Amino acid sequence: MDKRPAHPEVDIPSTMSPEAVRQEFARRLQRMMIAKGWNQSELARRAAPYMPDKAMVRDSISKYIRARSLPGPLALTALSKALGCQPDDLLPVRPAKTGNPIDREIETLDAVCRALNSVQPEERSRILGYMKSKFSAEWPGNRH
Repeated sequence: MDKRPAHPEVDIPSTMSPEAVRQEFARRLQRMMIAKGWNQSELARRAAPYMPDKAMVRDSISKYIRARSLPGPLALTALSKALGCQPDDLLPVRPAKTGNPIDREIETLDAVCRALNSVQPEERSRILGYMKSKFSAEWPGNRH
């Protein structure tokens, strides 16, 4: 029996095991936390105001980071608000349902955008500059 937790605002891929979902969530959460320069206590402190009871503890963050559990919908929303992201930036979402290559490209671009949001602004600018030069040279209809 699949013991996948219910997250009404996030569509978790059925092809991923519960352990793989927890590990991917842990990786994303830790990456975003580090990008902010926060430790587990700081993330808990900043997420607490978004919880209905205004409580979030470091032990919960530790369980998420160690891929022991996933947050429920309220805690997921609180974490994403504290980190300045969307819940689906933390949890893996279902891939496009069609076989359309454009859908796969859009999904790839969405992943790139999420990754760019986790790097420092100076590095982000450097990466975007490189991408702009690459696209402008190869974009159909551009004559340089």
